[in-house]
Amino acid sequence: MLKGCFICLLGFVLPCFALKRDQLTLLKNDINRIIYRQDQTATVGIDIVNLHTGEHLYHQNRDHRLIPGGCIKLFTLAAAYEYLGIDHQFKTSVFSDAEIENGIVYGNIYLKGSGDPTLVSANLEDLVHQLSILGISEIKGKLIVDASGFDTMATGPGWTWSDVKPEISVPSALSINQSCCDLWIRPGLNEAAPAEIISDLPLNKLSIKIDNQTLTLAKSKKETIEITQDRKNHKSTLHVMGQLALKGSPTLHKVPIENPPMMVGMTMQALMSGKSIQLRGEVKEGITPPKSYSLANYTSGALVQIGQMMCKNDNDYYAHCLLKTLGQHQRGTPGTWQSGSSVIRSFVAEKIKIDPKEIALLDGSGLSRYNLISPAHMTRFLAWAYNHPQYSHEMLSALSVAGIDGSLKARLSAPHHKGRIRGMTGSMKGISSFTGICWNNSSEPIAVAIMINNSVKPEQELGTHLVDPICSLIAEQ
Repeated sequence: MLKGCFICLLGFVLPCFALKRDQLTLLKNDINRIIYRQDQTATVGIDIVNLHTGEHLYHQNRDHRLIPGGCIKLFTLAAAYEYLGIDHQFKTSVFSDAEIENGIVYGNIYLKGSGDPTLVSANLEDLVHQLSILGISEIKGKLIVDASGFDTMATGPGWTWSDVKPEISVPSALSINQSCCDLWIRPGLNEAAPAEIISDLPLNKLSIKIDNQTLTLAKSKKETIEITQDRKNHKSTLHVMGQLALKGSPTLHKVPIENPPMMVGMTMQALMSGKSIQLRGEVKEGITPPKSYSLANYTSGALVQIGQMMCKNDNDYYAHCLLKTLGQHQRGTPGTWQSGSSVIRSFVAEKIKIDPKEIALLDGSGLSRYNLISPAHMTRFLAWAYNHPQYSHEMLSALSVAGIDGSLKARLSAPHHKGRIRGMTGSMKGISSFTGICWNNSSEPIAVAIMINNSVKPEQELGTHLVDPICSLIAEQ
């Protein structure tokens, strides 16, 4: 009797195993065909793991170390959650060490930053408004801008000029508008006239000159604007070249500032003047004295919100500031590329149990071509993040949702994909990557890590014709 039951059970189970095995074989063949058709010569590393069962559904070069691109931001965010806390906020403060009588500060005021990557001009207005409420009408001394929390090294190790986006500037402990100024460029009044260039920032006081080589042409002509920047002896020249249509609309361009703290100081001086607060001294860089007292404060949103903006929008500047903040917080002032990256490597070793000798992590954004990590390491990280008891929800919320928001808003937008694929993308010349989770038809979470290196295809093409079809296959299993 028992033997008969056992044989019946085998008759039921074996076909199920065979069916599953056939499904995996089909999946493997389909993925191989996608890779073969798109780019046969590129180095492709893939690891696909069921997070419920731990089963590997597909892998190719899973232990091969590759350049991950922007997906490395997930490590930066996880380390920030671990060491700073998901509720961490950045504070920008105005201090003084002088006496105040009848609205007059008989000495200096100090504007000190803490690395807030989200600080904008409107937040400075709030600080100035607080000074006005205190009744301050005159400052006898100087406005000292204090960005001592970070070093002044602008570029990270392993960056190449072709990978650095035009709007990226110095990650400073005190900056506004992501260390960029806004240039509005509109056509001239007449044909053959140069374009008009407008900015609301005090460019002359920041030693920025504009070399206007633009030309206004007939409406039928193609519009082309290119901005390049020369920096010599702490002075910057912006070369604005190209042509605009006579009836064309104004366009906004972001230009990096070489000295972000001084830009903040000059902007604050202008805002104080608008509030009838007279600054007698100059704007200068320096350090806030230890015995200073607080006059005004601005506090950023929580780290969980900043992390979402960083990952969904693939914001490199946010990642750079978080990296240096981690370095300052864990290794001491000032925060540097080296100290920040060492904190992330320690986090990876202690929390995710990845041997730091097996990987190279040198910046927080993924711009460095020295970064090396394998797809297997990425899926191990995803498993750790997905199962983390404290902030798995926050990590998942930071990922772009296919067809809905972030870098995946215009990708995988079919109705059966929306909400079922979340991920972080990364791209540089010759590189495209995806790290995320796809929920299959059985609502099982499937960790997916795809890294493509050494390709001659455009990065966008790699994403839409190689990464997206693979994610689509996983979601439809």
